[in-house]
Amino acid sequence: MSTFGLNKLVGAVLLTTLVVFVIGKIGDNLVSAGGGHGSDAGKAAVVAAIPATSAPAAASAEPEVPLSTLLAEASIERGKRVFNKCKACHTISEGGKNGVGPNLWNIVNAVPTGKSGFKYSSALAKLKDKPWNYDNLNAFLTKPKAYAKGTKMTFVGLKKAKDRANVILFLRSLSASPAPLE
Repeated sequence: MSTFGLNKLVGAVLLTTLVVFVIGKIGDNLVSAGGGHGSDAGKAAVVAAIPATSAPAAASAEPEVPLSTLLAEASIERGKRVFNKCKACHTISEGGKNGVGPNLWNIVNAVPTGKSGFKYSSALAKLKDKPWNYDNLNAFLTKPKAYAKGTKMTFVGLKKAKDRANVILFLRSLSASPAPLE
């Protein structure tokens, strides 16, 4: 083998070693040191990030405000924006067709199974004596599957009370004669 061929071979080995070394250093800098799966340092970091009790943290995150106060401060325009999440399944025009979910025109104070031509789940059929007043809408929009166990509605709900109040105010506006705010 000539010295030129030997130089190329040694150069390739050195270049490969250098590339692997540099990639390793970059990887080490991208990943935090001292804590992978199963290491005590990693476990300590995770445990330190979890609050001792979750109830006080949840209570301090969003103070309990009466729905009537939230509705008084709510906005139809903000409710319309939040409602965009619902448009994939619900229509809102007067006399509009049902979609995956029922048409929501004049829904406030209506019976949960009151829209003709829509096949409701048995979970909502059980609620026919609980009209969609402001409190019931708020409870349903918080977590539909908790309010009506067995509902076919796949939406997980609205976490923020202000978002729910805005949507409820928007839904209230979808009527020729909106229900009074109580």
